[in-house]
Amino acid sequence: MDESVLKIILEENTGPEHVAVLEQLTEPKHDEQIASELGVKSTIIRKLLNDLHGTSLVSYKRTKDKSTGWYSYVWEKRDDKITEYGQIKLDESLSKLKIRLEYERQNLFVCSCDTSVTMTQAMDLNFICPRCNERLRSLDNSNRIRELGDKIARIEKIIEQV
Repeated sequence: MDESVLKIILEENTGPEHVAVLEQLTEPKHDEQIASELGVKSTIIRKLLNDLHGTSLVSYKRTKDKSTGWYSYVWEKRDDKITEYGQIKLDESLSKLKIRLEYERQNLFVCSCDTSVTMTQAMDLNFICPRCNERLRSLDNSNRIRELGDKIARIEKIIEQV
């Protein structure tokens, strides 16, 4: 998967701070070293690393200092899981967009309180809004349908390239 696309997916789903931490893990490192390189408190880096570990994007090796009894962690990036994570998020986005597109393709009706219903629902309601009792009117959502179709096509193109 293209690095720039993967970075965008990671930023949208984890956050830019998490991506900054991942970018520091070009080799296995201690959390204190990453904190020093980024100029951020170690506690914040540990939280970010634990978040990333929760999604399997990083792993760690723990060692115990025999003199102090303290544990030390060396973190490393899991490139295989990062690519897999990106693929999963693309698939999830594509699925949600397709569901939304299918909904938008139904003849939708709206009223002034922004209630939106399908043609079948509108018929069952006698074209009266259940929230504000105003008349439901047909919605021209052709632009939204076109936008959703374009997003779906872009994601499918990215998936094809992988």
